[in-house]
Amino acid sequence: MGTDRTLAQGQDNEGNWGNAETTAGTGSPPPNPDRFEPDNVPAEADPITTDGIPQTHTLHVGSDIDWVTFTLTEMSNVTVETRGIAGDTRMWLFGPNEATQQIAFDDDSGVGLFAKIERTGSDALVPGTYYAKVDEFGNNDPIGSYTIAVTAEALGNIAPMIGSLSDTPDPVTQPNSLTLAAVDVADGDGVVT
Repeated sequence: MGTDRTLAQGQDNEGNWGNAETTAGTGSPPPNPDRFEPDNVPAEADPITTDGIPQTHTLHVGSDIDWVTFTLTEMSNVTVETRGIAGDTRMWLFGPNEATQQIAFDDDSGVGLFAKIERTGSDALVPGTYYAKVDEFGNNDPIGSYTIAVTAEALGNIAPMIGSLSDTPDPVTQPNSLTLAAVDVADGDGVVT
């Protein structure tokens, strides 16, 4: 960021001549707020799809905070990721159904200094509404443009357990038998449907 210097000469009320110097910044103006503003608190969070299509946001002042929300109807592997040309984001994930219950945080797991949260396998997310909060690391620099995307992959109503070979299979009637089990994770009633 450069500066312009202006020299001026003038006369005061008593007839004395003097010189004055002023400087003004010539850097870029801060970015404009994005179309999702205001989104600085969970109640103002805009919905985002879970199909990986990104939304473009700005952190138009260093202290800006952006919130998005998404809903899962099934247990799912989920990735929430920010990306951009320049900047350093941090991200918090809250839920399910609670904008104050933090379940994950990330600073720099994405590309460059951008945040990325992955919840997969045994850390997959249960059905419910979730909230993601994004800010600029240090809360002192605007980020002119960044994207946030949520990708969810439903696991279905059952989570298969690892199968094991039967301890005492009958080699004639059950060659290479395999025992599988399933766990009910859909509604907790113990019935696998």
